[in-house]
Amino acid sequence: MSNNISSQPELKLGFDEYLHNVNPELLLTILKAECNANRVDENRHAAKTLLYLCSLKTLTGKVAQFVKYLPLMGRLLDKSDIDVLVQTCTALSKLSHRGTAQKQAVIRAGVCRRLVELLMHPEPKVKGKALLAVANIVAGTESQVQSVLDLNPLPGITQLLYSSDAKIKKSAILAVSNIACGNEDQIQAIISANILQRLMNIMETAGFETRKDIGLVINNLIMGATPMQVHYAVMIGCLPELCDFLALDDFDVVKRSLTSLEIILKTGERFQVQPNPYAINIDECGGLQNIGNLQSSENFWLSTTSTKIVDKYFDYEDLD
Repeated sequence: MSNNISSQPELKLGFDEYLHNVNPELLLTILKAECNANRVDENRHAAKTLLYLCSLKTLTGKVAQFVKYLPLMGRLLDKSDIDVLVQTCTALSKLSHRGTAQKQAVIRAGVCRRLVELLMHPEPKVKGKALLAVANIVAGTESQVQSVLDLNPLPGITQLLYSSDAKIKKSAILAVSNIACGNEDQIQAIISANILQRLMNIMETAGFETRKDIGLVINNLIMGATPMQVHYAVMIGCLPELCDFLALDDFDVVKRSLTSLEIILKTGERFQVQPNPYAINIDECGGLQNIGNLQSSENFWLSTTSTKIVDKYFDYEDLD
């Protein structure tokens, strides 16, 4: 029945009822046999069933109810069949998207190393689904992010930033963005791998959606960066992009960009010279004008924050 769920949604209710009534130990025994089998059709059936199980919030909402299936997914990840790998990576992606406890269960199952290896798989569908699973896991706690970083995923993620597949590229940027939410060492890992510089290069010719996704990476990085890391971001050209985002009709993007610029300006005060060197940089790329325009925004936060920034870091003559 699991083979037909995706093509015949009306079967879903019947399959739900079947799973509710079937003996869990019997189901586990059947799935173990199918995962261990050398027949591709049995492996595929197991992978599809496990994917469906991972789609059930009633099952995945409680770690104890699904953790017994994780070793089976680990076995399937070692198979060579494309469909099996795609289905299994998708199942792990769904699991790791649920929450912190589910991410931790996936990490403890020891499947992350194989997911990282699959980032280099020759089949785009496989590495795309593996990438999404990795991106979801690194959206967790700092320790969970570090558990993945210790497996050296950055070379694979870097390669996928240049994918011709828009979804894969977006997932790669998402993975970097999630890592950038981490601690100073995790931010430094991104910088040391030259990923931020590569993203700035990609931004030069990218479409709007990709530029916005990369902008979120910059925002996340600036929020947790050390002064030296902020300085690096400025030196490789993040200011013009952040300043351009201020002119968009998108509150979330404008708010994040304005917050990042305020942090950068505050960091610039550490140079203890007047005028603030970062204020000069922002003015030179048109950022001051955009900040000034926000002073008349109908949004209270944008108007008050932009006014505060102008008052503290700029000369009104510059704004004129």
